[in-house]
Amino acid sequence: MPSKTKNSTTLTPLLAKHRIWGQLNAKGLDTLAANFTREQTLAGSILLTQGELPTRLGLVISGELLLSDPDLGLSVRLGEGAMFGFGATPLPQLPTWQASAIDDGEVVWLSPTTLVQLCQKHPALHYFFPSVAQQKSDVLALGDSGDAASAVNLLGTPIKTLIKREPITLPPNTSIQTTAMLMRDLRVSSVLLVEQERLIGLVTDRDLRNRVVAHGLDISRPVSDIATLTPMTVHANSPAFEALLLMTRHNIHHMPVMDGPRIAGMITTTDLTEQHSSSAVYLAGDIYKQSTLAGLVEISTRVKTLQ
Repeated sequence: MPSKTKNSTTLTPLLAKHRIWGQLNAKGLDTLAANFTREQTLAGSILLTQGELPTRLGLVISGELLLSDPDLGLSVRLGEGAMFGFGATPLPQLPTWQASAIDDGEVVWLSPTTLVQLCQKHPALHYFFPSVAQQKSDVLALGDSGDAASAVNLLGTPIKTLIKREPITLPPNTSIQTTAMLMRDLRVSSVLLVEQERLIGLVTDRDLRNRVVAHGLDISRPVSDIATLTPMTVHANSPAFEALLLMTRHNIHHMPVMDGPRIAGMITTTDLTEQHSSSAVYLAGDIYKQSTLAGLVEISTRVKTLQ
């Protein structure tokens, strides 16, 4: 396991040579060094998983790291002196990228609170961390599924906040007819096929129309015959914009949302366009669907956001 220690004595000279931290005076460097936590990294180890980058700022002392987005297949390499995480990683990538060690080396960590305090004490640092204030508020909003204001921005909204219900799952050997009846009764446009808690496939209303009705397929056959097997998925902490990008690129309308190996739910293009659009059409449609006074009162709170 990588070891974590604090050692300001030997860290101060390293910080003094850094292109950003080297601009602090000697006293500021000593204070900064005392707040960093050092960690020896091992090749192949995961330093920060998806969703953890907002929790700290990292500085590469030695070795090389890989920042990557597993959902989009993107990656960048970071060498000595590079910083990543809170304050350094651009806001759209902050919730979705992860950090791993390419080879053995060392990384030092700084807490977001300390970085914010440093920027307040040394305003010139904002030049190097221009989004610190914005990141601070958005990171706090990551776990707030009820914040309508943050949900408007697809770049800063985690997909998990848009999930409307628990995932609807069925065994792969369920008949096509039973599946269609369940989708009708629950008024859903898709179901997930799960076997031994593992996602096997996805069935949508389009599959029923195009692969069953259009071909006169026997509805007693297992629904796995018409399913999209090993469907494309997205991570729960990924921004909603990333899901919209993937769904548009691959012309799909339903995407399972995963939280590690667990199925967190389903996201649809309707969920995303409703969040993304500022048109009153979506609000009017939702008002029309309400059947209770409480529902109308709740939905009226969206008028201010629309304005």
